Amino acid sequence: MGEVESEDPSHRIDIGGGHSESSLSSDSMFHMRASELYPKCTTVKDQESLSLPFEPLCGEDVKFLGKVSGGIAALSNYRFFYHLFSKDICYIIPIGAIEQVEIKEPLVIQISCKDVQSFRCTFSTAESCVEWHKRLTNVLGVPKSIDEIFAFAHYAWAGEDLGEDLPCYLYDRTDTKLLDLELFKAEVQRMNFDVSSEGPWRISQANRDFEICKTYPRYLLVPASFTDADLAEVAKFRSSRRMPITVWRHPTNGAAIARCSQPEIGWFGCRSSADESLLQAIIDACSKSCPPELDRPGKKLLIVDARSYGTAVANRVRGGGCECPEYYPHCEIKFMNLANIHGVRKCFNGLQALCALPADEAGWFQSLDGTKWLHCISGLLSAAVTVFSAVEENAQPVVVHCSDGWDRTPQIVSLAEILLDPYYRTVKGFQVLVEREWIAFGHKFASRCGSTEDVGERSPVFLQWLDCVQNIHRQYPCAFEFSMSFLVKLAQHIYSNLFGTFLCNSISDRKSMSVDQRTYSVWKFLEQPEYRNHLYKPNGDRVLLPAYNVRDLVLWRELYLGYAFGESFFAVASGLARANESTSIFDGDSATDKAVNGGSVLKLGDMDMPDGAVSGWMGSGVVSFDSVDGDDTDYGSNQSSTDTLVSTDNLATQATRRSRSDDSAPSPAIRDYEQVYKFIDPVDGLHRVRDDIQDRLASVTLEHKEREFALEQELHQTRIALLQNQQNQTAASVAPTQSSDVTGDDEQGSLCSTEISWEALEEPVQTLWVPDHAVSHCTNCHNKFWLGRRKHHCRKCGQIFCADCSEFLAPLPDQKLFDPVRVCVSCRQQLEHVERVINVVNVS
Repeated sequence: MGEVESEDPSHRIDIGGGHSESSLSSDSMFHMRASELYPKCTTVKDQESLSLPFEPLCGEDVKFLGKVSGGIAALSNYRFFYHLFSKDICYIIPIGAIEQVEIKEPLVIQISCKDVQSFRCTFSTAESCVEWHKRLTNVLGVPKSIDEIFAFAHYAWAGEDLGEDLPCYLYDRTDTKLLDLELFKAEVQRMNFDVSSEGPWRISQANRDFEICKTYPRYLLVPASFTDADLAEVAKFRSSRRMPITVWRHPTNGAAIARCSQPEIGWFGCRSSADESLLQAIIDACSKSCPPELDRPGKKLLIVDARSYGTAVANRVRGGGCECPEYYPHCEIKFMNLANIHGVRKCFNGLQALCALPADEAGWFQSLDGTKWLHCISGLLSAAVTVFSAVEENAQPVVVHCSDGWDRTPQIVSLAEILLDPYYRTVKGFQVLVEREWIAFGHKFASRCGSTEDVGERSPVFLQWLDCVQNIHRQYPCAFEFSMSFLVKLAQHIYSNLFGTFLCNSISDRKSMSVDQRTYSVWKFLEQPEYRNHLYKPNGDRVLLPAYNVRDLVLWRELYLGYAFGESFFAVASGLARANESTSIFDGDSATDKAVNGGSVLKLGDMDMPDGAVSGWMGSGVVSFDSVDGDDTDYGSNQSSTDTLVSTDNLATQATRRSRSDDSAPSPAIRDYEQVYKFIDPVDGLHRVRDDIQDRLASVTLEHKEREFALEQELHQTRIALLQNQQNQTAASVAPTQSSDVTGDDEQGSLCSTEISWEALEEPVQTLWVPDHAVSHCTNCHNKFWLGRRKHHCRKCGQIFCADCSEFLAPLPDQKLFDPVRVCVSCRQQLEHVERVINVVNVS
């Protein structure tokens, strides 16, 4: 790419080339327009009569729009949209999530995604199938520059198109950034690390400019006895210069968790006195912060090596290795025998192939066991429980590492912290955990998620960790503030490229490319109420101890099988039944396009939404409908063709006309568009995540609050009516009346006035109190107030008196004070006079 010229000819920005050139500073962005930085092209339509079936996001450039077999397809720089009207099936796939596109049959394209899901799309002709395959293949290449990722265009166009109307999930930049020293100190203080001048810990800024380690955060927590120069020496001895750094502390026994990479012992058994001293310093710091009754002499540090012993020894040939017991007598080592990224990728590919098979595949669970995916999950949870037991039960400090310390190490450490610390089970705490253990400590998101050319570096490490979290969530459904939908959406946006949270391989790369200043964060989006767990119990279990055997684990079917996006067991069963009736790919019951193929398919006809839900979700600028037509009439494939498509600007008008006519059948295109719009999230443009349990709990909570509010309103109106009625009766009793003038009609009229008093009621006027600072002497006795003579307000007149002049108590019904309250002498006399008059009238 060349240079882009702004309105000011003297200001030019080169958006191609290396990091320094491809990174646009905030000042430069201020001078450039989004249309200049990320220009949009004209949409190529197969037919000019076609209209876009969805509202594009800010910065979304729709490149192609065409007909498919009984539906419509659209391809933009963000997503692929595929909708079959005749089968009520809709796919919305982020481009960044697509891993492979293949032509499986003459008219069928299979799309395999990085999150296991697979989709089968049918086209009307072989030429159309080949053309769409070419279009999809062309957008799947690795971006030449990070600026080509959609998150940057979305940020630029949103700021220009929406301006001050940016929604809160976009403009709120209060996300936790562990680069900020104050936020880092706050988290250190929350974990009760003593970093005072006399404390055993300190915050080191030796890596402030990433001089020691480019894949570590800027601020490091280390023992106070260890200097920055010693840290630099330790970094030379550890792989990728990733020395042991403390990340968590037990609030009671003071045991700490640290993380690092393997030592570079090599074939000749090299050693580092600085590295050995650092591990000993961690033990000493933990002992100083441990209560005397829990401190045990001779306590050893546990080194949890994620690899097998054979792999660790074999790494010595390449300059790595593991800690030798002779060099580290104060430590003990346990090997977890976890698969590396290549083994995880192999298991994941097997799971992906299995989930693409039909739902009635024989021996499905046997095949699932053959993928060894659940065995990998079991191994990770077992390693996390090992760390948990050492810290919680034995008060033993732990150091975790694998080979490089950026894959299996964050998996084990972050899982252990979730088990040990309830803060990380909240929405905010989970964000802090991911930001620190994964992003700040340099997990290679770009390489693992497929944003680089090296295919061998790709592996679903973070997705595997989320799978572990969802298994813990299932065993402890009341321990997490966020719901399963939260995890599903987070898994989606690992690969969607809509947010900049998971871009780049390290925090130093993110800083050099100004990613945080040029993209939006996924965390604010996930703070929406629909991702909260209504079963959450804040003061529940402090620690969790999940079962980690394979028999106790379950497949994440909400994500891998698409159940969270509208699929269900009954939809699969009905799809199988229809698939068995016909094998032709041209009729309306084609087995090729059914949900049984394992894709994240949306069965629109199987989902019901309340009236008004569409307009509430879509917001301004998007089609809005007051209700959804529940007509299930089959209008045939001809009426469902794209020839009947209308402009989205006219959909609301036509829907209104249709609702006014009971005899006229709805247009199939309008009906299908209504169904699609109901299930598209207007924020990220993808399918909404379904969670029937959370939806029902939210509905019950809302109904309860509505009933509570209605009862409060009714009680309020009743109180006002009673007060008004009492005032009317008092006024009628005090007024001079003669019994001889009272007739039956008058009594009836009095009854009517009493009934009327329950209607058109007004709130009684409250007494205004004299401010304390305006009075220095008692209103009655004129004595000066001081410390021994306090000020007191009369509840009836509002004046200020001393205690002696306001010692009387009386109810004030006209002010809704039915219990006796403080009144002054004069007000008490007035109330007594009124009471005597009422008594006289009643006696007469």
